[in-house]
Amino acid sequence: MKSVMSFPERGKWGDSRWRGNCSGHVIRELVEHFRPQTFVDACEGSGTSGDVCRELGVQYVGLDLHKGNDFTRDFVLAALPWEQGADVAFSHPPYHSMIQYSGNVYPVVDGNDTSKCADID
Repeated sequence: MKSVMSFPERGKWGDSRWRGNCSGHVIRELVEHFRPQTFVDACEGSGTSGDVCRELGVQYVGLDLHKGNDFTRDFVLAALPWEQGADVAFSHPPYHSMIQYSGNVYPVVDGNDTSKCADID
């Protein structure tokens, strides 16, 4: 795996119309490098990570605000069906306050929408 990745196109995974989504090539590189049995994406958006994991035969859990989830540590851990946690936990989170998601893009789920945090900390 390279520390800087560049791909000529985003790939076939997920939905390219989904604003700010991560290239499936990035997920594929992570899976091929770390060889996880279990993978969780706490901000799965259009499902790019899930598409890659299914293609590669990796157990997957995808969470997202649009599904009524948040990506705080406790929520993610409680959502995992595996007692041992996950081998890889990935997150390509929203862009802080650049796009306010709950109450704007999605219904309000609770106070854990990081797009409404006062600051990055």
